[in-house]
Amino acid sequence: QDNVSHDLMTFCSLLTSWYLTNHPQKAQRSRRILELMMKYYHYSHAHPTNTTAAADTGADLLRNAQTMVISACAYLVPIKSATTNEEALCIATQTYKEIQNPNPRTYVTYIQALHHLEKESAQKRKKIEEVFKEYCAASNCM
Repeated sequence: QDNVSHDLMTFCSLLTSWYLTNHPQKAQRSRRILELMMKYYHYSHAHPTNTTAAADTGADLLRNAQTMVISACAYLVPIKSATTNEEALCIATQTYKEIQNPNPRTYVTYIQALHHLEKESAQKRKKIEEVFKEYCAASNCM
């Protein structure tokens, strides 16, 4: 019997499936998969083997997975209630804050989450502006 184990690509495949679904719990389920992936990623760095992905590749996969979770939050379909939006916004914000060295896609995706999930207000505009400024500072566009 063959032993089958998970790796970072397995987690990314699962996240892609959840990101593409219309399931009302996709934000929560995506976050749970990400948490398992982060445990695996940190364990694999503490206990490297020949099958462990290279550090740079693993970090890129982890960042992309985190961005997929934010996307899953941003595009809840159908948006059922304010509670669902608030929970998805909390998940998106928590995930965004955990990302080290966000890429342009990450910034755009988080801005989309804020746009879709945050109630219209001056605070919403301020949050979006702050994220845009973070992006500009990171990419030297200002």
